[in-house]
Amino acid sequence: MLAGVDVSSVLQAIATRHRGTCEWISDEPQLSEWETSRSSRLLWLYGDPGFGKTVMSKYIIERCELQETSLVAYFHCDGKDESRKTELNTLRSIVFQLLARNSRFFGHVLKYMERERLGFTTSFSTTVSTLWKILGEICATSVQEIRIVIDAVDELRAADVPRLVQGLIDLVHSTGAQSALKVAVVSRPVLEIQRQL
Repeated sequence: MLAGVDVSSVLQAIATRHRGTCEWISDEPQLSEWETSRSSRLLWLYGDPGFGKTVMSKYIIERCELQETSLVAYFHCDGKDESRKTELNTLRSIVFQLLARNSRFFGHVLKYMERERLGFTTSFSTTVSTLWKILGEICATSVQEIRIVIDAVDELRAADVPRLVQGLIDLVHSTGAQSALKVAVVSRPVLEIQRQL
C-alpha cells in the first residue's frame, strides 16, 4: 500500500563526500536559520548540473538525523527511474518513513481505511489527495519536529513538479506557525520552482 522505494539503499548508493566538502553549506545563513529557527520552515537549495546537489542533500539528511528529537523523511527523485519520478511515489515514501519512525501516526491512515470500510468510499487507495491529507495530519499533530528533504525535485515528471512543490508549500502553511515541520527542496535552478518558492 505505502512501501515503495528503499530510500536507505538509495541514500547509501550516493557517493560519499570527500572530507571537507559540503561543510561550507553549514555556514550558509539560510541553512543555519532553517535548522535552528521556528520561523524558517521551507528551504530551497539549488545548483546547476554537476554541482553536487545530491551529495549535499545526503549531507543535510545526515545532519538532520543527528538531531535525535527530529523525525527525518527524505526522497531522492530520479527521472530515469519510474519508481522515483512521481508525486505519488514521493508522498508514499515520505508517509511510509514517518509511519515507520512513529507508530502513533498509524491512526491517521486507519481513519481513512475505516471510512472506506464503512462505505464512505469504494476502496482504500493511496491516492495523491489522500496521502497529502494523511501527511498534513501527521505534521499538524506531531509533537516531534519533522524534517523532510526532497532531492532532485526537477527530475519528477513535468506535471508533478509544480504540484509537489505547491503541495509542500501548502503543507508548511497549513500546519501553522508553531508547527515543528521543516521542508528542504533541492533542485536545479528551474524558473518554475523559483516562482513557486
